[in-house]
Amino acid sequence: MINLKFTPFVRSDCLNVFHWRNRNNIRQSMKNVDRIEYQEHCKWFSKQLTFVEPRNWIYKNEKILGVCYFKECEANANAI
Repeated sequence: MINLKFTPFVRSDCLNVFHWRNRNNIRQSMKNVDRIEYQEHCKWFSKQLTFVEPRNWIYKNEKILGVCYFKECEANANAI
């Protein structure tokens, strides 16, 4: 059985997330496809840690698999 879990971002995840975000294959899927400077990333990452309800998660089993982001949708929003 595969034991999958999500853990909220912690400060020590910052550098790994930065490297993942700037990989060519990841950038192609992002709204902003440009490389991000580390200082800019740290500013964004620090802001993510301030939310009461975590929005960003590390997805893992025995090893880290990636990052996922959850955003609350309006109750009456149209489904896609």
